[in-house]
Amino acid sequence: MPFAASWLTMLLLLQSGSGAPPTPQISVTGSGSVFTPPDLAVVSWTVHGEGPTSDAALTQLNATRRAVDGGVRSLTDAVPKGGNVSIRAVRARECNDNDYDPPRLDTGACVIIGYVADLSLELRTEQVAKVGTITGLVGRLGARNPRVSSFLLADPRAAQRRAMAAALTDARTRAEAIAQGAQVRLGAILYASDSGDRDTPDEIMVTGSRLAAPAPPPPPPPPIDVAVAPRPIETQASARVTYQIIP
Repeated sequence: MPFAASWLTMLLLLQSGSGAPPTPQISVTGSGSVFTPPDLAVVSWTVHGEGPTSDAALTQLNATRRAVDGGVRSLTDAVPKGGNVSIRAVRARECNDNDYDPPRLDTGACVIIGYVADLSLELRTEQVAKVGTITGLVGRLGARNPRVSSFLLADPRAAQRRAMAAALTDARTRAEAIAQGAQVRLGAILYASDSGDRDTPDEIMVTGSRLAAPAPPPPPPPPIDVAVAPRPIETQASARVTYQIIP
């Protein structure tokens, strides 16, 4: 394994104020990385409604949401959650209304011709193998932009500990190589610090269809199974370690 001098530094530090002789030291940075299959998935979607009034738009939105929620309950015990509701007025294209224009009266070309309402929802489930099927069913039942937004570890602490252990092992290997090259022996650890770690989630997208309007549908066919095989989540760690040198 090559060792770059840019990040491997041999330091001689003096014990301040004690008058003691210098303590030879080797300071290195080790890195570690482990991969863990995700045990939690997040599915996101938007429920949409529209109509001539805001009440009509919300009524359609609620009808679609009930249909989607019923489909989700058939596949998982997890409950969709969300609270970002928006209601917007719709005007004719000739109005050319945007956020940078001054306010306009709702008359003439800018008369309101209808309303649209949207609600963003999110489902967190431990049934990782089913999230593709859930996403497809949510799209069939009228949700917009259904997607598996992330794969996660419900408790990343075990992975972080394994990554840190790997980082410390790597630091020891690097320090031993320096000691061998300098013809000295490596002693005890004088100092060690955590340089940080991160998790890298994965993401896939499944686009679903939209229902034109809420209506009593015929008995739906079984949901289409969509197999997913998410990549393991990488957990990284970095440690700065200082060893005593034994001549």
